[in-house]
Amino acid sequence: MKVQSKIDGKNWLWVNVPKTASTAVMRTFFPSMEINSQQHNSYEELIKTYGSLDAFTTVRHPVTRFKSALNHTCHICVCGQCKFSEQYVSTLDVIYFLRDMLVLKNTRKDFFRAIYKNGESDYYKNIVEIMRYRFNKYIHNAHENCLRVSAYVSQTFMLEGSQEKLRIFKYENLVELSEFIQNELGYTFDNTVYRKYPNKLGVDFNDPTLLYLIYELYREDFTNFKY
Repeated sequence: MKVQSKIDGKNWLWVNVPKTASTAVMRTFFPSMEINSQQHNSYEELIKTYGSLDAFTTVRHPVTRFKSALNHTCHICVCGQCKFSEQYVSTLDVIYFLRDMLVLKNTRKDFFRAIYKNGESDYYKNIVEIMRYRFNKYIHNAHENCLRVSAYVSQTFMLEGSQEKLRIFKYENLVELSEFIQNELGYTFDNTVYRKYPNKLGVDFNDPTLLYLIYELYREDFTNFKY
């Protein structure tokens, strides 16, 4: 999205990477926007739309980002039709889900691009069906828009393009992002926690198999952002 500095009128691109405090940043610049209506456009898309402006974004450790995406999938419905069970999501079901994702990733080099947009390829539909199958004990009548496939797209893909004009902040140090937003853009960072998920994940995020699969799925993120 394009953001104009209140200090000097300069236009910036904000790359809204899912599950990286994106709702809080969105509400900082667009306080009246509905949290479920925000757009997650890639850096390349924003440049095509607005030109090669200076840009900024936030990245997050792939493990905690995946956990946040999973929490969203298993607890948030925007269509009003999804039904969530009271069962805790199991480690084994998440491992199977990750394995299924990796099988598809290993068959196509541009895997994340292929699943990025709803309806642009069969790969998106494949991910939706995998999620419905692996999580059918927890989500009934799962609508594809509520499953939030975009939240599982790699950060590396979202930020493809020349990095010369891109400032990358880390979710683990939001103070730096807050200072940038205030000092460069003239806004006060809204650090409200908008997504408060119930504790219904029975997933062991210290499980070595689970961690290995997350690493393999997001290998580029671990390398490129030094996690």
